[in-house]
Amino acid sequence: MVHYIISHLNILLVLSLPAVLCYRSTSTKKICSGTENGLNKLEVHEKKVERLRMMYANCTVVHGNLEITYLTPDDLKDAGISDLHFLNDIVEVTGYVLIAHNSIKNFSLPSLQIIWGDKKFRPTSDQMVSQFGLLVLNNAFSTFDLSNLRAIHDGSVGIQMNHRMCHWKTIDFRQLLGDNYEKRLIIRDSYGECYTDAVCDSSCLHCWGSEKRQCQKIYRNNCAPQCSSGMCYDVESPQFCCHPECAAGCFGPSDSECYGCSTMRDNGKCVDKCPTPELYDPITTQYVKNPDGKYAFNRDCVTTCPAHMVVYKDGCVSRCPENFTADEGDNVCRPCQGACPKTCIIEQHVNSLNIKDFIGCTKVDGVIEIRKDTFIGGALLQPNGTFIPYDPMTPAQLEALSSVRQVTHYVLVQTEKLKSLNFLRNLQKIEGRKLFDSKYALYITHSFSLQQLGTISLTSVLNGEIYIASNFDLCYIHNIPWNKLIASTHSVAKVRKNREADVCEAEGRTCDMSCDLSQGCWGPGSEMCFECLHWRLGNVCVDDCSTDGEYQASPKQCALCHPECISCTGPGSRNCTKCRHVSLDGECIRNCPQETHFENPATHVCEPCHANCYSYGCTGSGNFVGIGGCNRCKYGVFDEDTQSITRCLRELSAERLCSEFPDLENYYWTVPLSTKIQTEVAHAVCMKCHPACKSCYGYGVDFVHYGCDCLNYTYRETPTSSVCVLQCPKNTFIRPAPDAGRADECIPCDSQCDGCIGPTSTDCVECVTYKDYLSDTDRFNCTNVCPADRPYISADRLCTDINMDEVIYEKYEVNIVENYG
Repeated sequence: MVHYIISHLNILLVLSLPAVLCYRSTSTKKICSGTENGLNKLEVHEKKVERLRMMYANCTVVHGNLEITYLTPDDLKDAGISDLHFLNDIVEVTGYVLIAHNSIKNFSLPSLQIIWGDKKFRPTSDQMVSQFGLLVLNNAFSTFDLSNLRAIHDGSVGIQMNHRMCHWKTIDFRQLLGDNYEKRLIIRDSYGECYTDAVCDSSCLHCWGSEKRQCQKIYRNNCAPQCSSGMCYDVESPQFCCHPECAAGCFGPSDSECYGCSTMRDNGKCVDKCPTPELYDPITTQYVKNPDGKYAFNRDCVTTCPAHMVVYKDGCVSRCPENFTADEGDNVCRPCQGACPKTCIIEQHVNSLNIKDFIGCTKVDGVIEIRKDTFIGGALLQPNGTFIPYDPMTPAQLEALSSVRQVTHYVLVQTEKLKSLNFLRNLQKIEGRKLFDSKYALYITHSFSLQQLGTISLTSVLNGEIYIASNFDLCYIHNIPWNKLIASTHSVAKVRKNREADVCEAEGRTCDMSCDLSQGCWGPGSEMCFECLHWRLGNVCVDDCSTDGEYQASPKQCALCHPECISCTGPGSRNCTKCRHVSLDGECIRNCPQETHFENPATHVCEPCHANCYSYGCTGSGNFVGIGGCNRCKYGVFDEDTQSITRCLRELSAERLCSEFPDLENYYWTVPLSTKIQTEVAHAVCMKCHPACKSCYGYGVDFVHYGCDCLNYTYRETPTSSVCVLQCPKNTFIRPAPDAGRADECIPCDSQCDGCIGPTSTDCVECVTYKDYLSDTDRFNCTNVCPADRPYISADRLCTDINMDEVIYEKYEVNIVENYG
């Protein structure tokens, strides 16, 4: 299948250039950041060749992409050189290599061994077009020397419209791409001016040029089947296999004799993974620090991550994953405690489409670029090759950046629309993980209307240089000690061609007199000083710290007292000398906490509630519910007379009964049942026992059901149940208790008694029916049937042996006889 490669986009864009971020990972490596500009022409103020030299001189590893585009012979002539010799040290490129639209005659990367293709180049939006690890497009090269190139690890190879690179016709791409290389190789419209076959040196069949040193490296041919890597290091001896962890071949059999490592390199050896920073200790069943542990960075194992990276798990990463954040001190990604500080990933210049994304951001993961087209509108080039138009912005919209405190890459300002960068007033740190135009972390130029910076919080530029130039109206900055901001000893500040200091002074545009004038300032006013002449309060320089509400925090630094202090000697609400509202245990607070304290109106000191109020609060120290006492009891005592809670208790339970408290012997506890009691008592309430009970566990006079211990008398209502009574009922008599402390018993009288002093019918006080006197005594027996020897009943219901009817009849007869004879 024939593949097509789209030629360059004929577009002139002003783009940012990720800078060379150089550092030594080992004594032999210098790693530099690449670019990601694709086929776009760039408008930069430095000359092209000089820019490339600054980016890649002495670099051995390009972290990212190597892009060499649109170079002309005049570019070399202007630079006073005949070739790009400063590229000669590059050994590895982690991303893609793009060599396109160059009209110079010869080009070489003589030390390049591996193109990893971790990031691949796709020139069009057509999903069928390959993604390239190496793309060589439309160049005028007669020779393009890659004589040490051994492998293109990932991505396709594209060669198009290179009509004079004749020796490339001899290249064995299987050596570079491995088996099935045809699927990754795209050659079109090239070698058109190769009228004769290119000739290699007699020592080789495949070459990048005619010299012996330009022979292609061959290491995949004739390897024995047991070579699992598919690579061997002696063409004549196919059994000499490379180690399985090797990439791009080897020069010996061990894991330390590889040209590149397919996974990771640790102390010169190729390994499948780095030794982890922590190991599991089976004895302590804990993870412990591994003294030999390392982090993965690119394809190397390192003991510490570079300063511009952060640690996540076992590797060095450019940003923490979602829901993680890195502390300032150690740059280790840890789970956010609650909501993460808002981090915004910004990879394009500020424009009307992304300005809303900055709102609320404290950290920009990427860049802040404010350019001319920010305010005139334009179109954004998308990864798929399409464009999205955007409208012009106004300077006022940049206030969306006011919350930003940290930028991971760089800050660039190049516009004629701004008088101040005050919208970056909270920016504290620029990390410089990627730099603009090779080396700049802060780049402000050709902003002709800029009068002041206003970046009052900026304290640190971790990596990269500062460039502030050709801002012809910019004052105030002449004495700023830029070296105090720049952390890297290899970086400098270039501040030049701004408004002359004497002109600024003549115009009255100078630092405030409260500033230390030798240190400069960010703009006019006492809040713009880089350093204060006397004291600083927040961002403002002041004469002293003697005003109420201020204190001396440190040398030359005032601070505001806590809002609850009228005056103080230090920070916090415990260092107040006078409280604004109330105090609690030596601390000034706005209100006494309702749960445990009330305000003493005389002293404005929060006093503790009675302990029995628990957490329900109070209006005074009293141990009751109501004004001056608890708002509510957890446990309380209910008074029947006042129908209120008259006392709160500390504890109440089945194990701690009401009767165990003083004066509550005749109370029982229960849950609050009525609505009124529920509002005053939360858990349990002591209620008074029945008046007949000395103690109880419920309201009632029955011992079985309510546990009523009788106060006065026990009355047996039935043969099987007794109740407590205050007085014995009628027709009972009192039987003294056999034991002291027990209640006397009410015993029912005999059924013939009307009151009694004992249990029998002879103990009656009066009789219900008949009274029968016992012979020869004054005692009587109550009965409902008189005995046989006294069968008659007298008028007063006494049993007698006299028949009163007969006696009356006899008397009647006598009367008759006496009266009528």
